[in-house]
Amino acid sequence: MQAGDFALVPVFLPASFRLALPGFQAGLTPADRQTRNCIHRNYIIELIEMNNIIILASPYSCIQPECLRELHDLVAGIQVPGAVVECGVANGGAAAVIWSAAGTERELWLFDSFEGLPRPTLPDGGRAFSKYDYHIATHGSWCKGSSKHVEYIVSQVGDLDKVKIVPGWIENTLPEYAAQIGQIAVLHIDVDFYEPTRCALEWLHHLVVDGGLVVVDDYSYWPGCKTAVDEYLSGRGIVPVAMLGAPVYWNK
Repeated sequence: MQAGDFALVPVFLPASFRLALPGFQAGLTPADRQTRNCIHRNYIIELIEMNNIIILASPYSCIQPECLRELHDLVAGIQVPGAVVECGVANGGAAAVIWSAAGTERELWLFDSFEGLPRPTLPDGGRAFSKYDYHIATHGSWCKGSSKHVEYIVSQVGDLDKVKIVPGWIENTLPEYAAQIGQIAVLHIDVDFYEPTRCALEWLHHLVVDGGLVVVDDYSYWPGCKTAVDEYLSGRGIVPVAMLGAPVYWNK
């Protein structure tokens, strides 16, 4: 699927939705019934808005819709101050979902080479080298995103004046820009391989505020990503929590 080709995404309503139906309100006083109806109307409105964002963003992300939904729900609980930062943006779908969930009053910092993935290194394993060589030989790049697509999709959820898109390899850009970010509330790392994952953690993790959220997308898929995370967290008393698919998260 190419960016801009929209797909239908199923909308899931929770079992608690039944409580808003007349047959499940026996025994409630009129006042309680009115309060519960109001709560559920607001909840359903929020649920529909969330699903609309998932439908809008999915064609601009390599992340599956159900995983975007889980990511949205995780980020929506963040109440600490700070920016939203993503390393590995591709076409911006995940960034739009995360920013929408965290609150678009926050600054959004987006770091990506916009040249595709870098060449893997030894910790990433032979499979990474094979897939990289195949994509370079057949397509000239692997997971190459477009800053124009990013601008479009994030503009659908918030004000572009709040968005900083930083092109270039993160080992070159983070040393220059990390100090400009300030506090980070949500850090999303989706750079696949050992070296960029370790680089993102080294330069940005200390900026995440207490109670802030860190999500690493490819922890359970690429061995180099897992190694980078495990090495960095060693001795810090942080245990990553598994999500749907390959990502993990932790609260600082």
